[in-house]
Amino acid sequence: MARPRGRGSARLRHPDAWPAYGRRGMNRSTDEREERGAVVRSPLTSRTGYYDPAVTGDRPARFFLVVLSATSITSWTHAALAQEKPLAPVTSIDAARTAIRIAGTLDFLGPVGVGVELSQRVLAHGGLDALVSYEDLQHDHSGVSAEVLARYHPFSGPHALSLGVGPALLLAREYGGVAFVTGEVAYEFRKAGATSVLVGVGMQVALNNSGRATCPDQGLLPCFLWTDHYQAGDVGFRLRLAIGTAF
Repeated sequence: MARPRGRGSARLRHPDAWPAYGRRGMNRSTDEREERGAVVRSPLTSRTGYYDPAVTGDRPARFFLVVLSATSITSWTHAALAQEKPLAPVTSIDAARTAIRIAGTLDFLGPVGVGVELSQRVLAHGGLDALVSYEDLQHDHSGVSAEVLARYHPFSGPHALSLGVGPALLLAREYGGVAFVTGEVAYEFRKAGATSVLVGVGMQVALNNSGRATCPDQGLLPCFLWTDHYQAGDVGFRLRLAIGTAF
């Protein structure tokens, strides 16, 4: 018994409904395709059927083909997205995670320091730097300093700019202990098995008052522009150069 058809509706008829052609309809000649219509396979149900323009008309058939194509594209896109894996936040393969460097700092109108720095990448775009250095405060004054900077790396390759910020502490005779907040912008090259270089510029802001140091030199000019004490809020600018190895 034949199924009822709606007015103007496109009908997909199974190949078994055509005894003369059956599933060999895919290899039909041009005349046969013109007589019985195109052979279409549904991507959702994998069923094959014929579109007979004599029954459905050209416009309903074209409309059904457009809808069928859109459904196929949507299904394939959904399958591709379902198989896509999220990107893991890992460091670039060329960027080393650890670097050990000899660092030198020059504080304008302040101390000159030489120390050892350990730099560690924690995330693809984040890391920590720890520096311990000997500080020459000039005029027979010296001390030690330590600082820890949290670094943000916008890029994860071996060549990168970074922004660092963190606390610092200076301990020196007559000055006592002085705490700072340090900020720095630096260029860094770190590649596994290669020489690592960092060049940075930044500033320090004193958080407390220090003791006052005495200048042993006589006269005004020898101690001119020398920092003999720190007050809370004092700002110092510095240049830092570090070189070492990365792995």
